[in-house]
Amino acid sequence: AGISLQPVIAEIEQLEKAAVAPPPVAVDVLATVTEMTALNVRKAAIEAEMKALATPSGGIDAKLADMELKAFGLLHYEKVSIDGDFRIHFTKHEQDFKFDELSPGEQLRAKLGLYIALIDMDVQFQNGRHPRFIMLDSPAGEEADQAFLDGLKDTLTYIESALGSELQVFVGTAQRELQTAVAPEKAAVRARGEFFF
Repeated sequence: AGISLQPVIAEIEQLEKAAVAPPPVAVDVLATVTEMTALNVRKAAIEAEMKALATPSGGIDAKLADMELKAFGLLHYEKVSIDGDFRIHFTKHEQDFKFDELSPGEQLRAKLGLYIALIDMDVQFQNGRHPRFIMLDSPAGEEADQAFLDGLKDTLTYIESALGSELQVFVGTAQRELQTAVAPEKAAVRARGEFFF
């Protein structure tokens, strides 16, 4: 709904005219055809992505709602949506809230949920450019509550089981309960007061 193919279509039409009409100056036909092919591939990819996002169960909104609202304890929000300018809106009691209007704890939860949902979609559709590495430094700070910790633990367990070979998450935390979310050989636990470099 928010992605426009108009600029790509206009560029293709302009290149088609340049390829068909006798140019007043020499035109590199091979370069023009190559560029047209690349644009057609881009157009097809955008159309496929738009179709995937439009499906009721496969859209990014559904992924965000599942990952953010439920897993990270943002249960009082009913819906997450993305507008045409890729701004994220959270709906609570039929009122929209922008990201900046969320509390610091909710912002942390929303960011983490968004990153993981986007990487999960990248893994499924194989068309993203994310390095698939996330570092979380003390994610269970003062903004976190037990619902957030439980959601983070469940998410780390999900990543380990579903995305283990596709995504790396480095978590630096003093919360010992998070270590059970991953295989023991992947958890480097230090004694109290011992540092890790």
